[in-house]
Amino acid sequence: MLVQELFDAWVLEFELKIKIGERRPKSLQDARSTWRNHLQAAIGHLQVDTIDSVQAETLLKRILIKTSVSVRNKCLTLLKSMYGEQEVNPFTKVKKLAETKRERILSKDEVRSLIESLNEEPQIYQDIITLLLLTGQRKYCVLSMEWREIDHQRGIWLIPTTKMKAKKAHAVPLTVEAMEILKRRSTEAAAGQKFVFPSLGSKTGHVTEKSAKGSFWYRITERAGLRGEGKGESVTIHDLRRTIASWSVMRGGNIQTTSKLLGHSDISITASTYAHLDIEQVRAELGITTAALLGRNVKVEESRVERLVKEIEQLSPEERRELMLSIL
Repeated sequence: MLVQELFDAWVLEFELKIKIGERRPKSLQDARSTWRNHLQAAIGHLQVDTIDSVQAETLLKRILIKTSVSVRNKCLTLLKSMYGEQEVNPFTKVKKLAETKRERILSKDEVRSLIESLNEEPQIYQDIITLLLLTGQRKYCVLSMEWREIDHQRGIWLIPTTKMKAKKAHAVPLTVEAMEILKRRSTEAAAGQKFVFPSLGSKTGHVTEKSAKGSFWYRITERAGLRGEGKGESVTIHDLRRTIASWSVMRGGNIQTTSKLLGHSDISITASTYAHLDIEQVRAELGITTAALLGRNVKVEESRVERLVKEIEQLSPEERRELMLSIL
Protein backbone atom coordinates (compact mmCIF):
# COMPACT_ATOMS: atom_id res chain seq x y z
CA MET A 1 0.00 0.00 0.00
CA LEU A 2 1.17 3.51 -0.83
CA VAL A 3 1.11 6.22 1.83
CA GLN A 4 -1.37 8.08 -0.40
CA GLU A 5 -3.70 5.08 -0.25
CA LEU A 6 -3.27 4.94 3.53
CA PHE A 7 -4.31 8.59 3.75
CA ASP A 8 -7.34 7.99 1.50
CA ALA A 9 -8.45 5.09 3.74
CA TRP A 10 -7.93 7.27 6.80
CA VAL A 11 -10.15 9.97 5.26
CA LEU A 12 -12.97 7.47 4.65
CA GLU A 13 -12.78 6.36 8.27
CA PHE A 14 -12.78 9.97 9.42
CA GLU A 15 -15.88 10.74 7.34
CA LEU A 16 -17.72 7.91 9.10
CA LYS A 17 -16.76 9.40 12.47
CA ILE A 18 -18.12 12.76 11.34
CA LYS A 19 -21.47 11.15 10.46
CA ILE A 20 -21.86 9.69 13.94
CA GLY A 21 -20.74 12.91 15.60
CA GLU A 22 -17.35 11.79 16.90
CA ARG A 23 -15.31 14.23 14.81
CA ARG A 24 -15.78 17.68 13.26
CA PRO A 25 -15.84 18.45 9.51
CA LYS A 26 -13.40 21.30 10.19
CA SER A 27 -10.84 18.83 11.56
CA LEU A 28 -10.97 16.83 8.33
CA GLN A 29 -10.68 20.01 6.30
CA ASP A 30 -7.53 20.95 8.24
CA ALA A 31 -6.07 17.45 7.86
CA ARG A 32 -6.60 17.50 4.09
CA SER A 33 -4.87 20.87 3.91
CA THR A 34 -1.92 19.59 5.98
CA TRP A 35 -1.58 16.52 3.76
CA ARG A 36 -1.85 18.44 0.50
CA ASN A 37 0.52 21.27 1.45
CA HIS A 38 3.21 19.48 3.45
CA LEU A 39 3.15 15.69 3.07
CA GLN A 40 1.64 14.45 -0.19
CA ALA A 41 4.54 15.36 -2.49
CA ALA A 42 7.15 14.14 0.00
CA ILE A 43 5.79 10.70 0.95
CA GLY A 44 2.53 10.04 -0.94
CA HIS A 45 4.33 7.89 -3.53
CA LEU A 46 6.22 5.76 -0.95
CA GLN A 47 5.26 2.31 0.31
CA VAL A 48 3.75 2.45 3.80
CA ASP A 49 6.21 -0.04 5.32
CA THR A 50 9.32 1.64 3.88
CA ILE A 51 9.17 4.54 6.36
CA ASP A 52 11.07 3.71 9.56
CA SER A 53 11.64 5.77 12.70
CA VAL A 54 14.79 7.41 11.30
CA GLN A 55 13.03 8.48 8.10
CA ALA A 56 10.10 9.71 10.19
CA GLU A 57 12.39 12.00 12.20
CA THR A 58 14.12 13.22 9.04
CA LEU A 59 10.81 14.01 7.35
CA LEU A 60 9.62 16.09 10.29
CA LYS A 61 12.96 17.92 10.54
CA ARG A 62 12.66 18.94 6.87
CA ILE A 63 9.12 20.15 7.48
CA LEU A 64 10.30 22.18 10.48
CA ILE A 65 13.08 23.82 8.45
CA LYS A 66 10.66 24.84 5.69
CA THR A 67 7.68 25.87 7.85
CA SER A 68 7.20 26.21 11.61
CA VAL A 69 6.88 24.27 14.85
CA SER A 70 3.10 24.46 14.59
CA VAL A 71 3.00 22.94 11.08
CA ARG A 72 5.52 20.27 12.07
CA ASN A 73 3.34 19.28 15.04
CA LYS A 74 0.20 19.16 12.88
CA CYS A 75 1.97 16.84 10.43
CA LEU A 76 3.11 14.60 13.28
CA THR A 77 -0.43 14.37 14.69
CA LEU A 78 -1.84 13.42 11.28
CA LEU A 79 0.85 10.82 10.56
CA LYS A 80 0.49 9.20 13.99
CA SER A 81 -3.23 8.87 13.38
CA MET A 82 -2.80 7.53 9.83
CA TYR A 83 -0.37 4.83 11.00
CA GLY A 84 -2.42 4.05 14.10
CA GLU A 85 -3.77 0.74 12.76
CA GLN A 86 -0.52 -0.37 11.13
CA GLU A 87 1.61 -3.13 12.57
CA VAL A 88 4.49 -0.71 13.03
CA ASN A 89 3.96 3.01 13.62
CA PRO A 90 7.28 4.84 12.98
CA PHE A 91 5.88 8.07 14.42
CA THR A 92 4.88 6.68 17.83
CA LYS A 93 7.98 7.77 19.74
CA VAL A 94 8.34 11.15 18.02
CA LYS A 95 7.40 13.94 20.42
CA LYS A 96 5.69 17.23 19.74
CA LEU A 97 7.85 20.33 20.05
CA ALA A 98 6.89 23.15 22.42
CA GLU A 99 5.16 25.98 20.58
CA THR A 100 5.42 29.66 21.39
CA LYS A 101 1.89 30.85 22.06
CA ARG A 102 0.79 33.81 19.99
CA GLU A 103 -0.26 36.68 22.28
CA ARG A 104 -1.17 39.35 19.72
CA ILE A 105 -4.18 41.43 20.74
CA LEU A 106 -5.50 44.61 19.15
CA SER A 107 -5.30 47.95 20.93
CA LYS A 108 -8.26 50.34 21.10
CA ASP A 109 -6.81 52.39 18.23
CA GLU A 110 -6.27 49.27 16.12
CA VAL A 111 -9.84 48.12 16.66
CA ARG A 112 -11.02 51.59 15.63
CA SER A 113 -8.90 51.42 12.45
CA LEU A 114 -10.27 47.96 11.69
CA ILE A 115 -13.87 49.09 12.07
CA GLU A 116 -13.24 52.16 9.89
CA SER A 117 -11.71 49.91 7.23
CA LEU A 118 -14.88 47.78 7.20
CA ASN A 119 -16.88 50.66 5.76
CA GLU A 120 -15.37 50.03 2.32
CA GLU A 121 -16.38 46.35 2.29
CA PRO A 122 -19.65 44.73 1.12
CA GLN A 123 -22.19 44.42 3.94
CA ILE A 124 -21.73 40.65 4.30
CA TYR A 125 -18.05 41.04 5.17
CA GLN A 126 -18.77 43.93 7.52
CA ASP A 127 -21.25 41.70 9.35
CA ILE A 128 -18.83 38.75 9.55
CA ILE A 129 -16.00 40.76 11.10
CA THR A 130 -18.35 42.58 13.47
CA LEU A 131 -19.83 39.29 14.71
CA LEU A 132 -16.34 37.88 15.20
CA LEU A 133 -15.62 40.86 17.46
CA LEU A 134 -18.97 40.74 19.26
CA THR A 135 -18.98 37.02 20.01
CA GLY A 136 -15.32 36.02 20.41
CA GLN A 137 -15.98 32.74 18.59
CA ARG A 138 -13.76 30.87 16.14
CA LYS A 139 -13.71 31.84 12.47
CA TYR A 140 -15.19 28.56 11.24
CA CYS A 141 -18.14 28.77 13.64
CA VAL A 142 -19.03 32.30 12.56
CA LEU A 143 -18.60 31.66 8.83
CA SER A 144 -20.70 28.46 9.00
CA MET A 145 -23.36 29.95 11.31
CA GLU A 146 -26.82 28.55 10.49
CA TRP A 147 -30.21 30.14 11.11
CA ARG A 148 -31.35 27.08 13.04
CA GLU A 149 -28.59 27.75 15.59
CA ILE A 150 -30.00 31.18 16.50
CA ASP A 151 -32.61 31.55 19.24
CA HIS A 152 -33.99 35.00 18.39
CA GLN A 153 -36.32 35.07 21.37
CA ARG A 154 -33.65 34.46 24.02
CA GLY A 155 -30.75 36.03 22.12
CA ILE A 156 -28.63 32.88 22.16
CA TRP A 157 -26.45 31.23 19.53
CA LEU A 158 -26.21 27.50 20.17
CA ILE A 159 -23.18 26.10 18.36
CA PRO A 160 -23.61 22.33 17.85
CA THR A 161 -21.15 19.71 19.03
CA THR A 162 -20.03 18.97 15.46
CA LYS A 163 -18.54 22.46 15.14
CA MET A 164 -16.91 22.71 18.55
CA LYS A 165 -13.29 21.82 19.23
CA ALA A 166 -14.30 20.85 22.78
CA LYS A 167 -16.79 18.31 21.30
CA LYS A 168 -19.77 19.65 23.24
CA ALA A 169 -22.48 22.17 22.34
CA HIS A 170 -21.74 25.77 23.23
CA ALA A 171 -24.30 28.50 24.06
CA VAL A 172 -23.14 32.01 23.18
CA PRO A 173 -25.08 34.98 24.61
CA LEU A 174 -25.70 37.55 21.88
CA THR A 175 -25.48 41.26 22.62
CA VAL A 176 -28.01 43.81 21.37
CA GLU A 177 -25.60 44.81 18.59
CA ALA A 178 -25.15 41.19 17.48
CA MET A 179 -28.91 40.60 17.44
CA GLU A 180 -29.44 43.73 15.33
CA ILE A 181 -27.12 42.31 12.67
CA LEU A 182 -28.85 38.93 12.72
CA LYS A 183 -32.36 40.43 12.61
CA ARG A 184 -31.42 42.54 9.58
CA ARG A 185 -29.82 39.59 7.80
CA SER A 186 -32.84 37.43 8.64
CA THR A 187 -35.24 39.84 6.95
CA GLU A 188 -32.97 40.00 3.88
CA ALA A 189 -32.32 36.23 3.66
CA ALA A 190 -33.85 34.20 0.83
CA ALA A 191 -36.58 31.72 1.75
CA GLY A 192 -35.10 28.42 2.92
CA GLN A 193 -31.60 29.86 3.25
CA LYS A 194 -29.50 27.64 5.54
CA PHE A 195 -26.52 29.83 6.32
CA VAL A 196 -26.37 33.31 7.80
CA PHE A 197 -23.45 34.08 5.46
CA PRO A 198 -24.26 32.17 2.25
CA SER A 199 -22.01 31.92 -0.78
CA LEU A 200 -23.16 30.40 -4.06
CA GLY A 201 -19.59 30.01 -5.30
CA SER A 202 -18.43 27.99 -2.29
CA LYS A 203 -18.47 24.20 -2.01
CA THR A 204 -19.58 24.52 1.60
CA GLY A 205 -22.50 26.82 0.78
CA HIS A 206 -21.19 29.55 3.08
CA VAL A 207 -18.47 32.19 2.93
CA THR A 208 -14.94 30.86 3.47
CA GLU A 209 -11.75 32.76 4.19
CA LYS A 210 -8.14 31.72 3.58
CA SER A 211 -6.68 35.11 4.63
CA ALA A 212 -4.44 35.13 1.53
CA LYS A 213 -3.74 38.17 -0.64
CA GLY A 214 -6.94 39.21 -2.38
CA SER A 215 -9.19 37.86 0.38
CA PHE A 216 -11.56 40.15 2.25
CA TRP A 217 -9.51 39.86 5.45
CA TYR A 218 -6.34 40.83 3.60
CA ARG A 219 -8.06 43.89 2.12
CA ILE A 220 -9.50 44.99 5.45
CA THR A 221 -6.26 44.65 7.43
CA GLU A 222 -4.17 46.25 4.69
CA ARG A 223 -6.39 49.36 4.66
CA ALA A 224 -6.34 49.43 8.47
CA GLY A 225 -2.52 49.30 8.58
CA LEU A 226 -2.57 45.95 10.38
CA ARG A 227 -0.32 44.01 8.03
CA GLY A 228 3.39 43.49 8.56
CA GLU A 229 6.15 42.22 6.32
CA GLY A 230 7.65 39.75 8.78
CA LYS A 231 6.25 36.35 9.69
CA GLY A 232 3.53 36.61 12.32
CA GLU A 233 3.40 40.42 12.21
CA SER A 234 0.07 40.72 10.43
CA VAL A 235 -3.13 40.63 12.47
CA THR A 236 -5.03 37.38 11.97
CA ILE A 237 -8.75 36.68 12.27
CA HIS A 238 -8.07 34.55 15.35
CA ASP A 239 -6.49 37.62 16.98
CA LEU A 240 -10.01 39.07 17.22
CA ARG A 241 -11.04 36.17 19.47
CA ARG A 242 -7.93 36.64 21.58
CA THR A 243 -8.58 40.39 21.77
CA ILE A 244 -12.10 40.19 23.17
CA ALA A 245 -11.02 37.55 25.70
CA SER A 246 -8.00 39.60 26.78
CA TRP A 247 -9.99 42.82 27.07
CA SER A 248 -12.58 40.99 29.18
CA VAL A 249 -9.94 39.78 31.63
CA MET A 250 -8.07 43.11 31.76
CA ARG A 251 -11.31 44.99 32.52
CA GLY A 252 -11.89 42.86 35.59
CA GLY A 253 -13.73 39.85 34.17
CA ASN A 254 -12.80 36.55 35.78
CA ILE A 255 -11.18 33.61 34.08
CA GLN A 256 -14.22 31.36 34.55
CA THR A 257 -16.52 33.75 32.68
CA THR A 258 -13.99 34.15 29.88
CA SER A 259 -13.64 30.37 29.65
CA LYS A 260 -17.41 30.02 29.22
CA LEU A 261 -17.44 32.66 26.50
CA LEU A 262 -14.66 30.96 24.55
CA GLY A 263 -16.17 27.49 24.94
CA HIS A 264 -13.00 25.92 26.30
CA SER A 265 -13.37 22.32 27.48
CA ASP A 266 -11.29 23.00 30.59
CA ILE A 267 -10.76 26.25 32.50
CA SER A 268 -7.04 25.43 32.68
CA ILE A 269 -6.85 26.06 28.91
CA THR A 270 -8.13 29.58 29.45
CA ALA A 271 -5.98 30.15 32.50
CA SER A 272 -2.79 29.11 30.72
CA THR A 273 -3.41 31.78 28.07
CA TYR A 274 -5.10 34.65 29.89
CA ALA A 275 -4.36 34.35 33.62
CA HIS A 276 -1.32 36.63 33.32
CA LEU A 277 -3.68 39.44 32.30
CA ASP A 278 -5.83 39.11 35.42
CA ILE A 279 -3.67 41.54 37.41
CA GLU A 280 -6.22 43.67 39.26
CA GLN A 281 -6.49 41.31 42.24
CA VAL A 282 -2.70 41.09 42.33
CA ARG A 283 -2.48 44.89 42.22
CA ALA A 284 -4.96 45.24 45.09
CA GLU A 285 -3.14 42.71 47.26
CA LEU A 286 0.21 44.31 46.50
CA GLY A 287 -1.18 47.74 47.43
CA ILE A 288 -2.37 46.47 50.79
CA THR A 289 0.96 44.76 51.49
CA THR A 290 3.16 47.71 50.52
CA ALA A 291 0.92 50.14 52.45
CA ALA A 292 1.40 48.00 55.56
CA LEU A 293 5.16 47.97 55.00
CA LEU A 294 5.22 51.76 54.69
CA GLY A 295 2.94 52.24 57.70
CA ARG A 296 0.07 53.75 55.71
CA ASN A 297 -3.65 53.12 55.98
CA VAL A 298 -5.32 51.72 52.88
CA LYS A 299 -8.86 50.81 51.95
CA VAL A 300 -9.16 47.06 51.69
CA GLU A 301 -11.87 47.19 49.05
CA GLU A 302 -12.94 49.85 46.58
CA SER A 303 -16.68 50.49 46.38
CA ARG A 304 -18.66 50.05 43.15
CA VAL A 305 -19.31 53.80 43.03
CA GLU A 306 -15.60 54.56 43.34
CA ARG A 307 -14.82 52.16 40.50
CA LEU A 308 -17.51 53.76 38.33
CA VAL A 309 -16.19 57.25 39.05
CA LYS A 310 -12.73 56.17 37.93
CA GLU A 311 -14.12 54.72 34.71
CA ILE A 312 -16.16 57.86 34.02
CA GLU A 313 -13.06 60.01 34.51
CA GLN A 314 -11.41 58.08 31.68
CA LEU A 315 -14.24 58.82 29.22
CA SER A 316 -13.90 61.45 26.51
CA PRO A 317 -16.22 64.52 26.62
CA GLU A 318 -18.33 62.98 23.82
CA GLU A 319 -18.64 59.69 25.70
CA ARG A 320 -19.64 61.52 28.89
CA ARG A 321 -22.40 63.42 27.05
CA GLU A 322 -23.64 60.15 25.57
CA LEU A 323 -23.66 58.60 29.06
CA MET A 324 -25.63 61.52 30.52
CA LEU A 325 -28.20 61.34 27.72
CA SER A 326 -28.67 57.61 28.25
CA ILE A 327 -29.19 58.14 32.01
CA LEU A 328 -31.67 60.98 31.50
